Amino acid sequence: MSPRNLMATILIEYDGTAKYISEDVSNVYGEMTGVSSYQSQAGWDISIPSIFADSFDKKRSPK
Repeated sequence: MSPRNLMATILIEYDGTAKYISEDVSNVYGEMTGVSSYQSQAGWDISIPSIFADSFDKKRSPK
């Protein structure tokens, strides 16, 4: 996944709470844990990269 791909979908697991909204831009630091797979309501098998986050660094919020 390219670091420039701001529209990539990934699963971020974090042991705690974080106050973010969907349009926030941030860096996530942690360990890549592989791929998370699930079945959508439409019956499609979906796999996305996953990370266990240690910390977040918010860059900007929506205007």
